Amino acid sequence: MTAENDVPNTLKTENEPTVNLKTDSEPAMKTETESKPVEEVKKEELEPISTDGVTVDKHVAAKVVKQLEYYFGDRNLPQDRFMLREVTLDNGWIPLDTMLNFKRLASVCSDKPKIAKAVEDSGTKLIVLNEDKNKIRRNPEKPLPKTQMS
Repeated sequence: MTAENDVPNTLKTENEPTVNLKTDSEPAMKTETESKPVEEVKKEELEPISTDGVTVDKHVAAKVVKQLEYYFGDRNLPQDRFMLREVTLDNGWIPLDTMLNFKRLASVCSDKPKIAKAVEDSGTKLIVLNEDKNKIRRNPEKPLPKTQMS
């Protein structure tokens, strides 16, 4: 039997019933990546992106790859509801258009060919581009670590 003070994610007041502070349908706080509903992401034909002749400043490219690796990384992805929903929609692929909804990435670079070129030239082992260079996903050879549920 647990004491009232040991109950996680609940708030009890003298005159009110217990209120759940965090539910699956309504998170207590929205993060940057939870800002867009899944319904807005449609499976539509995306135009291929050409990186021929595209040049990216090496500092910008490094920042782009670092930010994308963060989004798809072991620390963020298991906890990011939006990203987890997105990776289930198209075999893990997320359109670059969707990724540009992330303010941090867009503030570094909002040019899809430059983002594709940065990933293509980076040699990163964590994220990969699709053949048309218009979608990105976590490398299937790098599965997420098993998370421990509390």
